[in-house]
Amino acid sequence: MKRTALLLVAAALASILAGCGPINSLQPLYTKEDKVFEGTLLGEWQPKSPENDEDKKARWTFEKSGNEYFYTFCMTTIEKKGCLRAQARLVRLGGAIFVDFEGDTHDDEEASKIESMPFPIISTHMIGRIWIEKDAVRIHMLEDSWVDKRIKEGKFALTYTTADGGTVLTAKTEDLRKFAQDRADDEEAFSGSFELVRAK
Repeated sequence: MKRTALLLVAAALASILAGCGPINSLQPLYTKEDKVFEGTLLGEWQPKSPENDEDKKARWTFEKSGNEYFYTFCMTTIEKKGCLRAQARLVRLGGAIFVDFEGDTHDDEEASKIESMPFPIISTHMIGRIWIEKDAVRIHMLEDSWVDKRIKEGKFALTYTTADGGTVLTAKTEDLRKFAQDRADDEEAFSGSFELVRAK
């Protein structure tokens, strides 16, 4: 498989999640003290209401990783062998649960199959609010369009920088956590909505 995207999962997810532009953060939402793990999230999921053929074939898989509190996340379609990989970790802030998707750049076996790749590589994080039920998962990603709008209005509290025309958060983890908890129920900030059901 010759997809450089495997080593740039965070950037690739931004473009593959149809119509959605999750914001990238240099710092994680989680800390080493976060130990949230929901077994219900394990397994293969598909879009609840697919809008096109690609959606019908899409599969999101969460598996338990070697690290007790991480999931190995894979986004693929039923017709392709490879996938876009990430590490996913759950974070509980107040009464809300969030998910932190972190670019997984540590698979040497996959890297060896790629003939060329960009260098250097920086792993980033994408943050979303998540609701987990027995046979349904809902994820609302923090949107770059909302962040950019707030920046233009002079109302965005977190530190950031711009790279290749896009915005990247540079805020410290503690500031990200406070922001996420304060905005947990803000459907404009966390507006990249994905509804999944267990794959049949």
